[in-house]
Amino acid sequence: MSDDKDPFNEEKNRFIGRELSRVSHTVHRMVISSKGHRLLDQKLGKTNGWVIGYLAHSKGDVYQKDIEKEFSIRKSSISKMLSNMEEQGLIVRQSVEGDARLKKLVLTDAALELHEIAEEDMLAQERALQEGIDPDDLEVFLKVLRKVGENAEKETIREGDKK
Repeated sequence: MSDDKDPFNEEKNRFIGRELSRVSHTVHRMVISSKGHRLLDQKLGKTNGWVIGYLAHSKGDVYQKDIEKEFSIRKSSISKMLSNMEEQGLIVRQSVEGDARLKKLVLTDAALELHEIAEEDMLAQERALQEGIDPDDLEVFLKVLRKVGENAEKETIREGDKK
């Protein structure tokens, strides 16, 4: 087969999924090798860290359904995760005036301290990832990346409908 017809000839063809996977693994290795990540991973776990970050930066009350939507995680998985976070003393669920069934999620002081460590580490990593990238190029990259994500999500839903 000639190089022109070979879909796996990297010089002639670009596969988004393949490149995303390669970059994702490289970034993942960078993240897990950081001192801050290792410390936090022992105390939090990856998903708990992202949830703590989301809660720390939210401008208003946050509820379980907000976490489900933000992270595209099923209700049962989020429910179990939040219960574990509550047991670990990272969050408390507070009743909302007017609806005793509705509980907002609030970070504890311990979670806020861990968040500060995580954020410093994450910002250092983000600076390293963005080094040498023109801000305009970064905006285009992020726009395209979001569109790729939307396309993948649509295809996942479409394929799920076939089952």
